[in-house]
Amino acid sequence: MKILVSDLDGTFLEKNGSPPTNSSEFIKFFHKKGFIIIFATARPIGNLKSNILKKNLKPDWVICNDGAIAISFIEDEPTIAIENNLSDLLVKENSSLFRNFGLKPLFFTGSKHSFKVYIPSSTCLEEEQHIKLSDPTRDIIRYDDMNEIIRIGSIRSVSLYGNIKDKTARSVMTANKNKANIMYYKETRFDGKMWLDIISMNADKSKVSLSLAKTVGRFQIDIALGNGLNDLSLINNAVWSSCPNSAIKEIKKIVSFISSEDEGKLFLNDVINQMETHL
Repeated sequence: MKILVSDLDGTFLEKNGSPPTNSSEFIKFFHKKGFIIIFATARPIGNLKSNILKKNLKPDWVICNDGAIAISFIEDEPTIAIENNLSDLLVKENSSLFRNFGLKPLFFTGSKHSFKVYIPSSTCLEEEQHIKLSDPTRDIIRYDDMNEIIRIGSIRSVSLYGNIKDKTARSVMTANKNKANIMYYKETRFDGKMWLDIISMNADKSKVSLSLAKTVGRFQIDIALGNGLNDLSLINNAVWSSCPNSAIKEIKKIVSFISSEDEGKLFLNDVINQMETHL
């Protein structure tokens, strides 16, 4: 058994987020070559079920939320293979800390069937709509008491939003990140405000891929496909790697092969052509 791990958005999928017409052919090609196929994405599993997996694609595993959860599709009934939830104490301490800087915490929870995001009752309708658009499969629930959410447990990630302007807040964030062994995964902007996602340090595409590989007696990632910053560790730990022409420069510097094609169908064809030569 060998391991192939592919990012989805910007790599495997077309620019509009849909599976390319040759996606089933791509998966069958590598299955016949003895590969286990892993999709690794920042998307939550609910989003994939409604948009990607219903297209009859048959990966063996899917890593979601950049490693916060991994679902096995090897059997007929999907099962949770790995969970990297945040501890209740870590969630409480971080949420309380950053509320002092004016950031509001969103709590993301879920299992293989149920996906919820708890938002502060003070969240404006525009922000709520933005959250809903990012994943229409999630149930949005407003909360008044943060402690009630923490008692629910199974918190996969926390998103903090608001404005951080002073240097003190930045230094506290850096110190707390190192102390708590967590990953401030990404900083994005919406409506002039900052969104900061907190996930477990163990929620990493490469770490989770290697953990899954070990369950079938494999101790390396044989092929990795990716395009963005959250794919760097994956690409670095692969024996052979490739990226579409639209990938960021940091990825292009380290991959084995840079395709002349952008993401989707033509990129997948390029990878197959390379493998027909090398495998």
